[in-house]
Amino acid sequence: YQACAAQNIGSAERLVKEIKIKVRPDKRQAASLENLHKASSDMAKLLIASCAQPIAAHPLARLDSASDQITAMNYAASNVQIALDDFYSRLSQTQKTRFEATGR
Repeated sequence: YQACAAQNIGSAERLVKEIKIKVRPDKRQAASLENLHKASSDMAKLLIASCAQPIAAHPLARLDSASDQITAMNYAASNVQIALDDFYSRLSQTQKTRFEATGR
């Protein structure tokens, strides 16, 4: 649980900081980036909660748990994608190029 929690929160924070440094958003874009930051942080917390669930002893319960975790990941990815798309659509072409180089 602790390894999962630390990884999710740390990744969200590092990603937003790196985007801010590379893209240098204006005020309008900064508001959208803050929305992306909030969405990624909230979804990281959701995934942390799914990591905290105990492993069930019964095989069918383990399959249900795995299904719940996949559902949580899909929900988190969808929410972050919406915020990311909004932010990306506000960037200039130069900023998009710098953004696309983020994480490489």
